[in-house]
Parts: sequence; C-alpha cells; structure tokens
Amino acid sequence: VRPHPKELMSAANKAIICLLFVTVTRSDEIWREGEVFEISVQSNGSYSVIVAGELWLQSSASLNALFANGQWNALLLKGTRRWNGSTPGLGFFSALDLSFQTTNSDGAISMVNTFRYHKDYDLFLFETLFPQGAKGMAQSKPGEDDSNTRNIKVFSHARDSRQVNRIGEFWSSGVTSTRFPSFDFSNETKLHTLGYAEWHGRFSADSNSYGIGLQFFKGGTEGGPLVLFDTAGEVDRKQSHAIVISSFNNFKHAIGSKVIATSSHTAGLVFGLQSYITEVQAGFMLQFGMSGSTHGVSAAVESWGEKLRSLYGTTRISPDLDPTNTKLGYWTDNGAYYDGSYWSKNPKAVPQDVLVEVKQMLDRMKVPIAYIQLDPWWYPNDDHGGCTEWVPQEKFFPKGLPWLRDQLGIPLLLYANYFSVNNTYMKRNQFDFIDSLNFQLTYARGPIANVVPEQSYKFYDYIMSKHQSMGAFEVDFLDFQFLLFSQLQQHVNWSEMWMKGMADAALKHNVSMQLCMELPNDLLQSVLFPAITNARASEDDFPTAGNRWNIAMTAMLMRALDIGPFFDDIWTRADQPGNPYGQSSNDIRLRTFVSALSGGPVGISDGANLTDAELIMRSCREDGVLLKPSRPVVPLDAHFMPANQGGVTAGNIWNTHSQIGSDVWYHLMAFDVTQPFVVTPSHIYPLKKTTSQPKFMIGKWGFPGCSNGSMATECLKMFDDNHPFTVQTLGMDGSEHNFTLYSINPVFSNGWVLLGEVDKVVTVSPQRFSSVKVYGDGLRLKVSGKPSEQLELWFVKSNGHIFTANVRVPPSGQQTVYMS
Repeated sequence: VRPHPKELMSAANKAIICLLFVTVTRSDEIWREGEVFEISVQSNGSYSVIVAGELWLQSSASLNALFANGQWNALLLKGTRRWNGSTPGLGFFSALDLSFQTTNSDGAISMVNTFRYHKDYDLFLFETLFPQGAKGMAQSKPGEDDSNTRNIKVFSHARDSRQVNRIGEFWSSGVTSTRFPSFDFSNETKLHTLGYAEWHGRFSADSNSYGIGLQFFKGGTEGGPLVLFDTAGEVDRKQSHAIVISSFNNFKHAIGSKVIATSSHTAGLVFGLQSYITEVQAGFMLQFGMSGSTHGVSAAVESWGEKLRSLYGTTRISPDLDPTNTKLGYWTDNGAYYDGSYWSKNPKAVPQDVLVEVKQMLDRMKVPIAYIQLDPWWYPNDDHGGCTEWVPQEKFFPKGLPWLRDQLGIPLLLYANYFSVNNTYMKRNQFDFIDSLNFQLTYARGPIANVVPEQSYKFYDYIMSKHQSMGAFEVDFLDFQFLLFSQLQQHVNWSEMWMKGMADAALKHNVSMQLCMELPNDLLQSVLFPAITNARASEDDFPTAGNRWNIAMTAMLMRALDIGPFFDDIWTRADQPGNPYGQSSNDIRLRTFVSALSGGPVGISDGANLTDAELIMRSCREDGVLLKPSRPVVPLDAHFMPANQGGVTAGNIWNTHSQIGSDVWYHLMAFDVTQPFVVTPSHIYPLKKTTSQPKFMIGKWGFPGCSNGSMATECLKMFDDNHPFTVQTLGMDGSEHNFTLYSINPVFSNGWVLLGEVDKVVTVSPQRFSSVKVYGDGLRLKVSGKPSEQLELWFVKSNGHIFTANVRVPPSGQQTVYMS
C-alpha cells in the first residue's frame, strides 16, 4: 500500500512497488476515471483531461523529461500497474502507476508517476515518486542571473519602481525539474482558449491575475493554484465548468510553469519541483491535485480547498483563543496614526502611556477593542530592519509589557519580522542562524538572518515564553524570509520545518497567528498548522494609498483554505490632526465596509479621541465580537468572463453570505461599475439548492425609504429568476468611490422576511443570530450579544409591511425571540 503523502517509504514499500509492476502492451486506454471531468490514460503513458466530452488538456511526449545528474533526461516507460488503496482524510482511491527510468546509461534514475482518483471527493492526485532519490537537480542557484531559470525579479510591489526595475527585489524559480502533470499548449486542445485565474506574488495580489489562454500566467515559486474554465459556459453558473490545479504537498517547492517551445519539446503547461532544489532523498514524493466543478470558478475553488483541507484534516485554533479573527482590535501598523514614524517625529511621546490613553478614550466612547497590535517599532532593530532581540525597547515601555497589559485589560498582538545578522541570540550562542543573500531592496539594504529550521520550534518557544502578555502573533515579510534565503529554496522541507516550528510554538502558547507579506504557497501550507487563522490580503493601507481595499480575489483563495482575510487597519475619520503622514484619508466608509465584509479581522488605527464610534460599531456587537458573514467575500464569476459572454467588463461586484441553519442571506457590494449589470439569483454564490425556485427580497443597505409600518415595496424588490435587478453605474465623487451594498434576504414559507440589524454592515450575521425558524405566522429567533445590549431588528411581515422590534439581551447573553 502506498504510504500517506507525509510519510517516507520504507525499504519494504520500495521493494513491493518494484516487484509489482506489470507491463501493459496494448496501445489503447488503460485507465479512465472522473465525474465532473475525466482523465484518460493510454498504454504508452499519454493522458488527457476531458470535460463535458471536449478535450481540454493533452499530455506531450516531448515534455516527459527529468532534470537530474546535471542534465535533462528522457524517460522510458518501463511498466504500469493498477491498484487500489485508502488515504486518511480522503478514503478509498483507485490508482495507476507509470514506472519510468532515465535513458542515460550512467546513473539511471527510477521514477514513478501515479494517477490517483478519490471517487468520494471527485479528486485526482498526480504523484511523482523517487524510490531511490535523485541528485544534481538544480538548474541554477538563487541570485544567479541565468535567463533560462529566472522567472522574474519582482518589482510590482516596490515603493521606488525606478530603482527596483534596475535592481530587483527577489529571485524566484519559474522552471521545474520534474514535469508531472504536463500539458501540450497546442491548437489540438482547448488550453489556448480556456479562461484562467491564478494567485501570484505578495498577498497573492499581483495584477493581471486572470485572462484567456494563459496570456499573463506567471506561476513559479511565487505562484499558487491555477483555475482553468470554459469562457463559452453560462456566466450564471447553470453549467460553467472549471478545474483547479495546485500542489498538494511540498507547497513551497511545487510549482506550475509555462514552457516555451524549443527544438526538443513543444510549448506547454507543466507542474513539478522548482529548479533550485539540489536533490531529493529516497522515497520523496511530489503531489499535485486537480479538482473541478460544473458551477463556475468560485464553486471550483471552494471545492478544491475543502478537499485539500480534508486530506490533512485541517483544523484551526479555537475562536476563544483567536481575538484577532473574532473581535475588534487596535493597530499600530504602517499606515496607522501611531506607527513607527510617529514615535520618531514625536520623541517625547512614550508609547506605553499613549496606548493606555487611547484605550481609556475608546472605553469612554464605548468602542470595545479586544487587543492592541504592536508593530516592529516595539523591539530594537538594526539598520536593515532586522530584529536584534525580541524584547520591548526600554525607552518605549519602561514599565514593561506585563504592566501595559494590566493597564489595558486586554492582550497584545506582538509582531515579528526577520532577524538581524547581529542578533543577541546568535551572539550568546543560544541559537544558530542562517544569513540571507546580500541584497539591495527598497525596504532594507543588506543581509538578514533566520533561525536554522531544525531549531525553529525551540527558538520560537523560547522567545514566546518571555511574553505572557501576548494574545496573538503576527509574522511579517514572509516573502523576504523565503526568497532571500538560498538555503530555504535549495532544500526540500527546510521552509516547511521553519514555519512548523513557529506555528507549533504559537499553538503551545495558545496564541493564533497572522501571516503577512505571504505568498500563495504560504497560504496553502497553512493547512498543516492550526495556529494560523488569518492573513493580510493587501499592501499596507495609508492615507491616499489607492484601491488597496480591492481584496476579493485574494479573499477567494483564503476563503477556500479557511483563512480570514485582513484588509488592513483603517481610520474611521478622514481628518486626523497630528498624524505622521500630514495627509487626510479618503473612502473611509468604503474601507470600513470592506473590512466588515472581508470575513477576517477588523482593526482601527485612529489617533486618540479621533475614532468615529458610530461608524466602527456598524462592524461589531457591543462586546467587540465582529458581526461577520459566514465566509469571506468573493467576486462574481462574471468578472472572469469576457464581455461577449455576459462578463463584468469594468468595475467590481462582490458577494458573500450569512448562513443561519439551512437559510442563507446574501450581501452584494458594487463599486467602480462603468456599465449597468443585470444580476440574477444564479450569479450569486453559493446559491441555496432547493426543489423550488428560491425567492428573495433585495434592498440597498439601510433600506432607505422604509420605516416601521411602511410597505416593504418602498425599499425592497422581489428577486428571483423572473425578477432580476440591475446594478447601476457607480463612479467617483471627487476623491471618493461611490459604492452600493445590497442585502438579499430569503422569503420564508409563511411570507416573513428577516432583514436583521439595519445599522450593521452585515445585517444578518451568525455572530448575532444562531437560529431563525418559521413559527406559525411569524418567526422564532435566537440572538446573542453583550448583556443589556439593545437590538433593533427589522422584518417584513406576511402582509408586506415593515415591522421593527426592540430586543434587550439578557444577562445570559442569549435570548429566544418570537415574532408574529
């Protein structure tokens, strides 16, 4: 039986696989599996992906090669074997092995490519196994200027584009040493006409992330999952095929790549081990997965994520130990009023005293923050921005962090980035560190250091044990901390071992983790680590920073992986006198609404006594619990479709939902829409499956024009297949983006509608309503909140009139409410 992906093969396992190969000589189909799509394998080792009877993808014999022993090697098919087995998390599977050997006589290498199909999950896995290992696999080293192995020097995130165009930020591999699966990029298949979407770069947020025919596909070490979809399908999900391909193990080193045609091979799309890896040990296995849906891109991505998490049995740390992702917080990050530059410009200000004052003022304003984040200014740094010791600067915290926590009455979210090459822990010979490449960056200039992977757990356990005031942990510059370290890119599992040590230490200390400046593969790798619950979804937001709130594409990936997307800390007033940037902000309401709809953390960063309490309280309960949708926001699938297929040609239309029991409320947000767009229920994801046509009532947020006793038709319209609605154009109002938030509410069988809390961004949230049931000619609800919290709930009665009710939360924090 094939070992689990996280296990290495024993000598006995290797022997069994070598002995059980049976050569099949028929030149016909020997294996075919699948439901949403099928994979067919021929006896010569070629294979194809067939969707709805059409050939989408076809392998290419010329791409079937291995780079090892310092050269490209052709592969000779030695035999095939069909077998069955079972995997924890995914259950029963059927499999087909293709046994290969390199054709060179000197140091021939054995390799097994396996197709594995899990019928219960309709999931294909592509596995490459090296029974005896392989050496000489690196095609270059990080930092070498070799155009054959260089993907790109990333400059799209740079603060000084002129400098970075010249110098560059990172080296990353865009070439693979293995190629399974690999697909021919020719006119005989649909690959050149299929739509695609990918996640790439810092925050998974590179531009040009979707298109037709892999036109701007980047892939490589900075890439993530790839979605292929039929642009001729129906944009409203009735029949829109999409498949997702991604790594399923060794996440930091398994990549996709677009191969240019040469004299030795065709152009193609290949997946394999990135080309900086030097060697793999006996029993090493690389795994990619392919999953699909007949209901469009969002459904395919969601299904793919569920299958990946099922394979690893992914769980996340208890919400009780995760204030960042569940409650309102206060931040001192870049872009905040009290970021590092504030203390430099105001040297007489003492952070510990200022933060106590901020908390006292927020308490008086009844803004219930549950934690305060401290950015890198809280500890000493060297000239390169590297931490010299993870302890508070005495001049900033003369009374220490325990005193600060006691004064605040809430825990601290402590930040960490990379370490200095002259850090205290190395000088004391407590821990060993590795140095990065000597770089010239826009943020820092010179080498940085990281603890060696095998000491990661011991190190982070040690430094975290010194801070009992910590209630959450943020690790930043994750792209730096991988792409600048050649050792982590050249050795399999080193990067995973480094992150595992950190995450396991956080779990031991009962603190959740936020990832920042993460790559897509960091998000995929998070399925291994329960402590990781949320991640940044945008670049630092600060006054006049532009549309960094445009997070829906990144949120789609995080949603699939059960990670909360964090837009960034926000100001709640545009004018903040004395701020270190000397500027006012804009789009304050938009930023607040995006934060609330993100499904992730919400954090404010106003100056003392400058918070708009009414605005920020639209995102949470009186006890600070965030009123969130059930899942993070995603773009409509229409965004990925061309205009001639009914796509959104310009602008943004996002949706998310709140699920209470079996009933679903939708929240749809539109902005920058330059042409009217007609929305039907089938556009909305996920559309509730019912035997009859679903019926909803839709209205703009706040339901303007309605009041207690008025007819619902004054502010609401029916929304079903026979009654679509049109999103009108939404442009700019000076420097402000106009936007509209729609609430889409299910009509219950007795004609009642729960509109929820009209003063909250998420009008119906699982954090407020745990149950909503038909009760005679009315509804029965279970609500939660802070004891004595006053709620105003809106309904539409069966007679079509608006009905409002005031509810006071009892001391227990929960109340059952009957409405009739």
